Amino acid sequence: MKKIKILALISAVATAFLLLAFFSSLSKPNEAPKTGVLVAAKNIEANVPITQDMIILSELPSEVILAGTLSDANLVLGKVAKSVIIAGEQILQEKLVLAGESKETDLNYAVDPGMRAISIAVDAVSSLSFMITPGNHVDIIAQYEMKSANDQPIQVAKVLAENLMVLAVDSVLAETGKSGLEDATYTTLTLQTTPDQALKLSFSENVGVLRAVLRSPLDETITKLPNVTIDQILAN
Repeated sequence: MKKIKILALISAVATAFLLLAFFSSLSKPNEAPKTGVLVAAKNIEANVPITQDMIILSELPSEVILAGTLSDANLVLGKVAKSVIIAGEQILQEKLVLAGESKETDLNYAVDPGMRAISIAVDAVSSLSFMITPGNHVDIIAQYEMKSANDQPIQVAKVLAENLMVLAVDSVLAETGKSGLEDATYTTLTLQTTPDQALKLSFSENVGVLRAVLRSPLDETITKLPNVTIDQILAN
C-alpha cells in the first residue's frame, strides 16, 4: 500500500509539471522563424551608388521574404538601383546593377562612368569575318585620302584608337554575340571610348574607312604607331 501511494504521488507531481508546461506554452505566442535581410534605410534613388547608410539588416519573418532578396552588404554596396527603392523595401538582386559591367543587358549600364558608347559600321572584312564578339578588345585603323604638299592625293593610314572594348554587335550584348544565331552577321560594332575618341571615330567614319583589329585579351600595350603613307610602305 505504501509503495502504491509513493507511485501515485510521483505520478501526480509529473502530471502537475506537464500541465504547468502546457499552460505556460499557451501563454506564449508562437513566433514565426525570422531571417536577416537587407532593406532600404531610406529612399534610394535610381542610378545613385548605394552606400552603407542607405541599407540596414532587418530580421523579417521567413514567409514575407521575397525571392532574390540579399543579406550580404558586399553584394549591394557600390551598385546602383535601376529604379527607386522605397524606405523599408527589401533589396532585390534584380533591381541592382554595377555600372561598367560588360555583362549587363542594358547598354547604358555596361558603359563605365566617364566613358561613351559609339557604334561604327562594319562588314565582313572590317570586322574579321564577323568573329568579333562583345567583351573583345580592338584597335581601330582609319584610312584617309589626303593632299600632299604638291597637291597630289595621298593615302594615309592611322591607328585612331587602341584597346577599345566591344560592348555590342548590332543590338546583342551577350558575350557570345550572334554566334549562336542562324544569321551570325552584323553591321555595327558598339565600342566603349573616351569622349575624345568618340569624336574622332565619328569624324573619321565620314571622311575615311575604318577597320577593327582584334587584340589578345592579355595585351594592353598602347603602341602609338605613327601614320603610314603608301610611299612609306613602298619604300620598305
